[in-house]
Amino acid sequence: MPSTQNNKQLHSKYQDKEIPVPHSFLRHRRARPIVASLLLAAAGLMVGCERADTAGNGHAPEAGGSPLTLGETPLSGELVFLQSNMRMQDFEFVTLDLATGEKRRYHVGYEVSGPNFSPTSNAIVFHITRDLLTNPRDTIAFLDLETGAVRELDNLPYQAALFPRFSPDGRQLAFYVLTDNEYRSKIYLSDLDGQDLTPIPCPAEALCRHPHWHPSGNRLLYVADETEIHEIDLATEEVKVFRSFVGDNNRTLSRAIYLKEGNKIAVLWRDKGFPRRNGITLIYPEDEKEVVYEGRTRIPSIYEVDIPDTIALAKTNLLARTLDAFLYNYVTGEELQISEPDRLSGGVHGRRKEMH
Repeated sequence: MPSTQNNKQLHSKYQDKEIPVPHSFLRHRRARPIVASLLLAAAGLMVGCERADTAGNGHAPEAGGSPLTLGETPLSGELVFLQSNMRMQDFEFVTLDLATGEKRRYHVGYEVSGPNFSPTSNAIVFHITRDLLTNPRDTIAFLDLETGAVRELDNLPYQAALFPRFSPDGRQLAFYVLTDNEYRSKIYLSDLDGQDLTPIPCPAEALCRHPHWHPSGNRLLYVADETEIHEIDLATEEVKVFRSFVGDNNRTLSRAIYLKEGNKIAVLWRDKGFPRRNGITLIYPEDEKEVVYEGRTRIPSIYEVDIPDTIALAKTNLLARTLDAFLYNYVTGEELQISEPDRLSGGVHGRRKEMH
């Protein structure tokens, strides 16, 4: 059975950030005020009011830029990703037109994570961290990419609502929540106003995290306690446990995502023993699996980007103190860095340009 110790949940919450807090701060609950102080200092108290009503800049594209290619293949579509400076200050969302290289920036005054494009409007959803010194909470917010307006869901009855994802029809959100008094995480669905909350089945006392919608909208994929990959049929609530990783106690599973067509799943894992290798495994319809990436470079996250045979991933170099975002073609092995030098980057999502 999964552990229910307090420090497990605290570790899970802060290590699960797109730009994570250093691991050494997470061993004890008494470290939480230190973490809070550091992050508030990093944010620089950039916004003096309780709510950020707009995200600065972003409305006009930057000059320069050139078309992007992965190997010799020209790319098209649009990405959004998260960046901060090396001190975890100056958080911003960056949108990138792959066909032209055009960028737009949206500066935000608080720590943010998990941007996800709306399939029906020119907006993103993400979670924002507030009130770290007084009453730390993570809440869901929307950013209008045309106006820069930010709307928060203040009505959710949870201290931490994390990594929201739009349904394929744009009418619902899937996200997971943490509660201090239960030491576990649960997955919920809601409408875009935070109403009609629907819990998703999760094993007792488990950490169920990072829901990911199937392109059809009728299934949801998630990681259970970092040991199993579950897929739930939303109509019948029947849960499938992928056999590929059952009984593999030597690896920690952190993310699982459907790829572009929905007929393959990519799973991010990390070895528990030494040397700690990271890898990405594809799971096919008959539960067969294929390792398409493996190495000692730390990979905090993988992301779906709506580009054939391609995923996005973040890589950490602890010695150089870098966190960079890449596009990776898992057929050819070619990769392209999309993040900027001297920035910490992650939280990538992609869409076809015509979708908005």
